[in-house]
Amino acid sequence: MRKNIFLSIIFLLSFFNVNAQYSIRGKVVSEDGVAVPNATVLIIKANLSKTTDSIGQFEFNGIPFPRRFNLLVSSVGFETTKFDATTDDHVLIILPKQTYSIDEVVVTSTRNPIKTNFTSQTIDSKKLNAQNTGVNLPYLLSSTPSLVATSDDGLGVGYTYFRVRGVDQTRINMTVNGVPLNDSESQDVFWVNMTDFASGLANVQVQRGVGTSTNGPAAFGASVNMLTALTADHPYAKIEFNAGSYNTFRESAKISTGLMPNGFAFDARISKVNSDGYLERAASDLYSYNFQGAYFNAGTMFKLLVFGGKEKTYMAWDGVDAETLAENPRYNPAGKYKDDNGKTAFYDNQTDNYEQQHFQLHF
Repeated sequence: MRKNIFLSIIFLLSFFNVNAQYSIRGKVVSEDGVAVPNATVLIIKANLSKTTDSIGQFEFNGIPFPRRFNLLVSSVGFETTKFDATTDDHVLIILPKQTYSIDEVVVTSTRNPIKTNFTSQTIDSKKLNAQNTGVNLPYLLSSTPSLVATSDDGLGVGYTYFRVRGVDQTRINMTVNGVPLNDSESQDVFWVNMTDFASGLANVQVQRGVGTSTNGPAAFGASVNMLTALTADHPYAKIEFNAGSYNTFRESAKISTGLMPNGFAFDARISKVNSDGYLERAASDLYSYNFQGAYFNAGTMFKLLVFGGKEKTYMAWDGVDAETLAENPRYNPAGKYKDDNGKTAFYDNQTDNYEQQHFQLHF
């Protein structure tokens, strides 16, 4: 008799549990309290999922057993979050926003995609900065295959040039963020007006041969595509100083607000480079700057870039004969004249003075 009563109690309890209905209700919001619609709410290990409605609410019904569950909540633009809940709870789940750092400027017409048949090499900012002692960009690219860099002062600080596969830079297409950099008249690029430009770059891609260039002068020798530094995620300030032979000095200061909560970001750099040069009277007095202000909102990016510089360089591009070169490899004939006493002298102001500004607006 007692055995029958015991079995009857077990049966009734089992029947009650099977037919009992439990639920979990809740709402998913962002950190600022705004409802998150279409978020996925998953009960881990129970194979049950729901999607939040237009006001961020969800509800699970028909859960057979009362117990504690782990909820996994995810939505595009938010961090995936775990939340502990018990049946018959009404929960509030707050999803933190997730930030993604990507290239803001993508110029598919001048960049060589991975796994193509174009011969190219991309040099990132880390490698550029490791070699940057104040020389112009062509010297920082001199380790690139088929590229040879030269300069008037012998150090790579003053007027600097390079060739790719023997072709001079008037037949090399150079762009900054996809915008042509070559001078519209001479087709050349005067790096002396852009001293320390490498410290403001994210990376440089050198494509040997015609490559993917679609704008500017002919890219018979190569294409050099420069991408300016991306907007920093966090604020920072940085000062750099280099010193070297022949009174060569480089000073650079950088500052950034990082990406602020209101969507704005500002970055600035100013650099100054001085050198006496290897050649006699081949001194350079150079400075450059760049500034960028950006605004980000959802899928929109608006960016203004201003960069340029000013140079004062003693002329040092005249050649000498082999005999003079063997006697004095540092000899510079520029500015030579006879004074009132018939003695050889050199002008102090035999200098080249130019400045250059660039403005870019990206949307």
